[in-house]
Formats: sequence, structure tokens, C-alpha cells
Amino acid sequence: MIDDNVKAAAQDKTLPDSYRRRMKHVAQFQPAILALTDEVVASSQHLADTLKTQHSKVSVLTPPLLAPLPGFQHFEAEPSSKKPWQIGFYGTRAHVADLEFIAPAMVELHHQRTDVAFEVMLGQYTPKALSSLSRCAMPAPLPWNAFREYQCQRRVHIGLAPLLPTEFNAGKSYIKFLDIAAMGGVGVYSNRYPYNEIVEHGVDGMLAEDDPNDWRQCMQTLLDNPAQTLAMAKNAAQKAADIGHHQHAFEFWHARTS
Repeated sequence: MIDDNVKAAAQDKTLPDSYRRRMKHVAQFQPAILALTDEVVASSQHLADTLKTQHSKVSVLTPPLLAPLPGFQHFEAEPSSKKPWQIGFYGTRAHVADLEFIAPAMVELHHQRTDVAFEVMLGQYTPKALSSLSRCAMPAPLPWNAFREYQCQRRVHIGLAPLLPTEFNAGKSYIKFLDIAAMGGVGVYSNRYPYNEIVEHGVDGMLAEDDPNDWRQCMQTLLDNPAQTLAMAKNAAQKAADIGHHQHAFEFWHARTS
């Protein structure tokens, strides 16, 4: 199973140097590994299309929803300074540049209103503009299994999933849609693949253009319309349950082992 375009990552200067070096190392061995496989499984169609230049049989298996979907009690109180709504970013260091691009929107929103708080799971790698905000928690990144446990307990109202137009990002799956739904939130996503293929703007998420002002407006719209945002969160949860149903993965692998 492959979920990243490692060759693109090795060449992407927007990524942290250490990450690029690691991906360059992986990219050196990937052709030999692919040559040993009967079938390559990619997590998105765009990534599969890229891998088809390296292997004759490439299939797509989109991510499953692994966490149980929560209730929506955290929406019972409207945004207020006493109970600010939580806006979270749960990308890896590979998405620091994406986050930095929308950081001005987050800073402006933080300064404009006291009924919002942020959580950026990047720890020491959090962009400086965000780390200086008084209502911005910066927990350290968690290993995958620990994050799965965390998202079962943590509730957010709004999740952020920015993707700049890079070759590396073009191969991404819609895993963040599932992650945000699993934490009970409504996502604001970059208006490009893979999100604009599954998100219906204003119904189960928000699609933002490559303009920090548009990201701020999307967040503000969700904060200013709590009833509609709750409805969107419920719609997102239903869609996550549909597209991430474990039966899809079961049927995929069963067809290859029966």
C-alpha cells in the first residue's frame, strides 16, 4: 500500500529538509521494491496514475474510517469567550508550508474574536506566527496508533486541511476528511483534488481558494452560523461513514485472496 508520491516529496523544496532526505532515500529503493510486487495499491487515483508509469498493475483503495464517529454534544454551546469553539490542524510536518500559507487567516481571526481557540499538532514545528497566539495549543505530533486513540477523545468544531498546488500534494488521499469527521468537526479544505471531489461546499464542508482571506471567511461563516455548522458536521459524519466503510476494504482484499 502506497499513500505518498515519494519521488515528488524528495524534490519538493517546500518540505522540511529532513523529510526530503528521508523520502529521497525511500525513492532510491522504490523501483526495486515495485519490481517484486504483483500489484501496487495506491490510496488515491492521482497517485495511482503516477505509479502506473512504474508498474503494469496499479489499483486504488481509498482510506477506511478507522475511528468511531462521535456524538455532537460539543455543539450544544454556541461560540463564546467562556467556551470558545475549537479549530484544529492535524497534519504532519510535511504540511507545515501549507499551514504557513493560511496562518495569516488564523492570526487575524484570533485577534478579531475571543470565541475561538486553535490546536496545532506540530509541537515545536508550529509556525512562529501561530505559536505566539494566546489561544493556540501546540501538542507534539503523535505516532499513528496514539493519534487514533487521541482522536477518539478529542472534539473539534472546525478542522483545517490546506493543500498547496504541489506535485507531492496532488497524490494525497482524502484521509483528513475522515480524521476531521472522526473528531466531530466540519472541515475547511483547499478547493482542489482530492477534497473538491468529495466535499459539497456548504453542505458537508467548506472549500477555500488559495487566498488566506477566503480561509478566514470560511472559518468565520462556520462560527457565525452554529446551527448550520452542526448540520454540516452531521452530514460530514454520514459521508465519512459511507466512503470510509470497512466493507470497501474487506471486499477489495477478499477479491485478492479468494
